[in-house]
Amino acid sequence: MKQDPNITFITRFSTKEAPGGIIFSLFVLLVVFSARPSQACDCEGPGASFLVIDGTIPANAIGVVWHEKGLKRIMSLENRPVPIKKSRFKVELLEETVPRQVQFETKVIEYDLILISPTKKMRSGERYRISVDLNYWHDFFQVSEKLHSDNRLKQKRKPLRSKGSRWKSIEFIVGETAIRRHKFPAKLKLGVLERGKVSLGSPLSCSFELEVGKINIELELLEAASKYKKALLFKTTVDQKPWQPKDFECANIPSGRSWVDVGKELLFMSCKNPNKSSYSLRPGKHKVRMIATLPGVGVIADSGEVQFEIRCPDKI
Repeated sequence: MKQDPNITFITRFSTKEAPGGIIFSLFVLLVVFSARPSQACDCEGPGASFLVIDGTIPANAIGVVWHEKGLKRIMSLENRPVPIKKSRFKVELLEETVPRQVQFETKVIEYDLILISPTKKMRSGERYRISVDLNYWHDFFQVSEKLHSDNRLKQKRKPLRSKGSRWKSIEFIVGETAIRRHKFPAKLKLGVLERGKVSLGSPLSCSFELEVGKINIELELLEAASKYKKALLFKTTVDQKPWQPKDFECANIPSGRSWVDVGKELLFMSCKNPNKSSYSLRPGKHKVRMIATLPGVGVIADSGEVQFEIRCPDKI
C-alpha cells in the first residue's frame, strides 16, 4: 500500500505486569496527521511611502500624501480613526540659509492615506521637505494588539522596526499654476476590446493567471491638470462599485492609484467562467466612472458614468 506523505505511522511497544505475574506486551499504533504546508499568501510587514509627485505640486495644493498599508488594516478592524502622532512627522521650509520647521496638520483622507499640509498657506516658488519617522510601526501594532484582545484573536503581534535610515523624506516646490475643476465631464478614453492573460492577486496562492477579455481605460485631463497628474488621486467605479484589482496579493497599491498606471485602469472579464467569477466582470453592458481629486481641495475631473460592453473575443 502506498503511504500518504501527509500521514506518519509511529509504533510503540510497552509492557505491563498483569495480575498473577504474567507480562504481556501492548502494541500501540499512533497515526499522526501532518497538515500540508499552508498555501496562504503571507503579506505581513510594513508598507509605507510618499505618493510620487515629480518634485512639483500645483499652486493650490495644500500638502502631500503619505501612504500606510498598516493603517488600512487596523482601521478596518474597528471603524474609528487611529490617532496620528504628529511627532512622527516633520515639515520644513527650505530657505536660502537653513531649513526652518513650520507648523502643520495631518488628516486621514482614506483608510491608508494621510494628508500632511503646512498650517500656513504655501506660496508659489517655496520649497519644502516633509519627513516621516519610519520607526513608528510599534505605535500601530500597539493599537492592533488592543483591537485583537478578544478571545478570537489572541496572537501577539511583534513590533516592526524599519532598517536603515530613521527618516524618509520628500522635497517639492510649489508650482506657479493652479489646477481647477473641468467645466464639463472629462473624457474617459476606452481602449479596444481584446483577448489576453492577466495575473491577479489571490489570498491562497499570492497570484494566478487568468485568460480574459480586457479593455484599457484612461482619464484625459486638461493640460494644467495633466502636468500635475501624479499629485492627484484617481478613483474608478464600475456599476457604482469600487474597482481596484491587483496583480499580486501582497502588491502595495495605495488608494487613488492603479496596478496599471496613474489615471489608467484595466477592465476585464474571465473567459473561463464568465458568469460565475467573483473577481472579474460579467459579460455584457456596464457603466464605468473615473474621478480625479486634488487631496484636501476637491474634485478636478469627473468622467461621469460611461457605458461599455465587454465580452471574451474569439481566439485568433
